[in-house]
Amino acid sequence: MKRLLPVLIALALLPSCTQNKQKLEYGTILSYQNGMVLPMKESPESNKKDWCVELLLDGSQVELRSPRALHTCYISFAYDNPLTGAKDMTSVDLDFQDIAGGKYIYAIPKAWFPTAEIRDNIFQTVVYYAPEDVALPMKEVEMEDGRYQFPDYTGYCFIFNRKETRTYFSAIF
Repeated sequence: MKRLLPVLIALALLPSCTQNKQKLEYGTILSYQNGMVLPMKESPESNKKDWCVELLLDGSQVELRSPRALHTCYISFAYDNPLTGAKDMTSVDLDFQDIAGGKYIYAIPKAWFPTAEIRDNIFQTVVYYAPEDVALPMKEVEMEDGRYQFPDYTGYCFIFNRKETRTYFSAIF
């Protein structure tokens, strides 16, 4: 009976996990009242996703919890600049705070997030969370002024469009 109890508990909780899955434009999240769980690849080559990165959004701060130490942990907001009409981007780094319950905790106070002028014009939000134990492949992209290389965060970031940003990030805005 002792061996069967954990299996029965897991089976009882399984429907509640799948009910909270939200299919968004760029992927799927597991949402709950004040946050969400984002997928993370085991390795850059792997197609297997682990639902392990918690993003908690409340009125005072944003917190990200990961079972793996992160060398990249930030949120970027792409927006239309109302003064110039050009597209622009601003980012906020989440700082390492603690290790609790086997998870690395990164956080930043709400005060560091974009001003109302920027928030009202955000068209895309990206949460980056690349672990220390992976070597991200480099992508080469043709730009107007030549070739650029940048890290490929596929599997270690999640993208929210304009409507999703307003829905899921409203607690910090």
